Amino acid sequence: MNVETGTLVTIVINLVALFGAALHFYARIAKLELKVDTIWEFIMRRALSEGVAKNVFKVNSPVRITSEASVWFAPIAEELRNFYNSFSNRKSDGEMMLEIERKFGEQIAREICRPHNLVAGSCLRAALEVAKGNEPMNDIDLLPE
Repeated sequence: MNVETGTLVTIVINLVALFGAALHFYARIAKLELKVDTIWEFIMRRALSEGVAKNVFKVNSPVRITSEASVWFAPIAEELRNFYNSFSNRKSDGEMMLEIERKFGEQIAREICRPHNLVAGSCLRAALEVAKGNEPMNDIDLLPE
């Protein structure tokens, strides 16, 4: 089989163009992933701020759920812990919050967030603390005035 030089050149040019387009597409996806990660971090920082302001968390290091917020999560606490423990490979806190949101998001929003007027994600962060089995802090305010 004999391939003409013009046909071979056309095939090579098309392959190079296709490769260039694939590299461009990959770079755009990487940029998009970075932006999504940045937005997620922003939302979770706001969630922590909201949680402290609305007595969901006390901050001392590490962040701990309050006993008041622990009561809010009591009906689903065991289910959250079982879900968390079902992952044999530990995920980052951010990844776990996404997993919790996928499985429990509507329930948490309906039963906890809305009744307690929490809108910036502190419910999700609190759900993670409950899922980890972290004990609530006593209600002594650890933030300096």
